[in-house]
Amino acid sequence: LDIDAFLASVEQLRDPVLIGRPVAVGTGVVASRSYEAKARGVQTAMPLLAVRLGASWIMLGTIGWVAQAIRTPICFTSGHLSERVGRAAIIVPSALVCAFMIWAMAGVESLPLLLVLYAVAMASIGAFYPPLQATVGDVSQVGQLRINLGAFNIGWCVGGAVAAWTAGWLVASRIPALLG
Repeated sequence: LDIDAFLASVEQLRDPVLIGRPVAVGTGVVASRSYEAKARGVQTAMPLLAVRLGASWIMLGTIGWVAQAIRTPICFTSGHLSERVGRAAIIVPSALVCAFMIWAMAGVESLPLLLVLYAVAMASIGAFYPPLQATVGDVSQVGQLRINLGAFNIGWCVGGAVAAWTAGWLVASRIPALLG
């Protein structure tokens, strides 16, 4: 019994048209894949959107690397910039840009566009995160910064998990396509 292919096998049994074809199953990411999908390079935990668009593992790595290469230098500058222009002047626009990019990614139809949208989303997160952490520092009482930043980072991680689930749901439901 191949557990890795189990859910894909169930889908092939439910719909015989899928037998012999590459099948990937999951919500947001590949949870199960058929042998045919494995042969084409589909890996467990690959984003389903990227799989649907035909991304290889090289393209997935490129998307992640380019996005982080853009995000990192922005992280180094946005906190300092927020000292001069105000925290909200950086936090609010970057949050709105990120939300729009995530919405746009749910309806994307090409890998190059996915690369651009994801890079912009990561750049906006790079702009958002340091001023938000600085705000936590601004409002923390003496001796409470470590506790407050710890709570903030736990909340950030939980929020990231919820956002990933929501993005997977949006892609699966095709809501942006319905709205557009």
